[in-house]
Amino acid sequence: SGQDLRVSLAHCEGFACAIVGDGVDVGIDVETIAPRGEGFASVAFTEQELALLPGDARDEWMTRLWAAKEAGGKALGTGLAGHPKRLQATRREGERMYVQGRWVATTRIDERIVAWTL
Repeated sequence: SGQDLRVSLAHCEGFACAIVGDGVDVGIDVETIAPRGEGFASVAFTEQELALLPGDARDEWMTRLWAAKEAGGKALGTGLAGHPKRLQATRREGERMYVQGRWVATTRIDERIVAWTL
């Protein structure tokens, strides 16, 4: 009744999550923390994005960045469309990343990262 609810879902390895926005497009993603080598990094991220990440816990932070970009792409309705560098994170404040004009929060739950648009 007058509500414009928009939903985004994500799942991986027995873990699922969802976000609902009222009148606003939303995005959520979940990724398992895993080693992501330089080959992945060079395809997925710009040098400017990699410079946003702290020097420690590289696997966790690369996973956070990837999940944030995925969540941002879902909110745009395009996903990463096979071109992850086109959707860029330009700032980081703590565990939040600014992706394509929107803040995306990230958190660690066990060995997973969940990212969602704010």
